Amino acid sequence: MHDTYMSKETIASLKPGDRVTVRMLEDLEHDFGLDIPPCGWNDDMSEYCGETLTIATVYRGQDEEPTVVKVEENGWSYCREMFEPHVSAPTISTKK
Repeated sequence: MHDTYMSKETIASLKPGDRVTVRMLEDLEHDFGLDIPPCGWNDDMSEYCGETLTIATVYRGQDEEPTVVKVEENGWSYCREMFEPHVSAPTISTKK
């Protein structure tokens, strides 16, 4: 099942600006049933399924292992099981 979502190694390498894709709801339900990933899910997150989002913050536990990441687009926190296994190239900001 691990090749359907992000590995521990990949989430450990994430940094702000990296882009990650939220898995499709059907895939999440297939892997987790109605108990979508252990870190929590709300129905509003469904509209972001299949979308590529930008990492704002990586939160680490006491053991320094990343636990969840917060994204810029909606301010919500996601765990690795919610993401596709790959990471996209960082977006270059044109803001001044």
